Amino acid sequence: MKQYDAIIIGFGKGGKLLAAELAERNWKVAIVERSPQMYGGTCVNVGCIPTKTLIHESEYAEKRYYDDYKNQSKLYALAVARKDKLVSFLREKNYENVKNEPNITLYDGTASFLSENTIRIVSGKDETILEGKEIFINTGSTPILPAIDGLKESKYVYTSETLLQSNKLPAHLLVIGGG
Repeated sequence: MKQYDAIIIGFGKGGKLLAAELAERNWKVAIVERSPQMYGGTCVNVGCIPTKTLIHESEYAEKRYYDDYKNQSKLYALAVARKDKLVSFLREKNYENVKNEPNITLYDGTASFLSENTIRIVSGKDETILEGKEIFINTGSTPILPAIDGLKESKYVYTSETLLQSNKLPAHLLVIGGG
């Protein structure tokens, strides 16, 4: 069993800042992230940065091709590619910053508690047990679809995350919820 002063579950903004601060104080820190696609957290990957990038790009498209869906759609596909490139760059930068810190170890996998100070990390067929004097939960949230018949099965329904993955501009869009 590997021992740490602190274990942080979730590699979001709060987790990486906390890890950096504790590592600077010479704490031995472990960060556990379920998905390498979420290094840096919501803001970098599916929140502030990608949405603001697309908003900026859409304002340009609207000014250039007002009332021309076909050309706006072409620009949207290019905007999504630029957004993906930016997100990938920032995700990699977050990873490199943590990876190069000698007092921080990054684990990929799903964490669960075995006891108050012990967690299990499962990644594929591999399992790792960690013990920490302090454990911080920094897991964020996931979108929830309301219980409406047929909603989950529809190919026309997106969450805030899946809409950002689409490179096709919808001709019409209805937003349920304000999150």
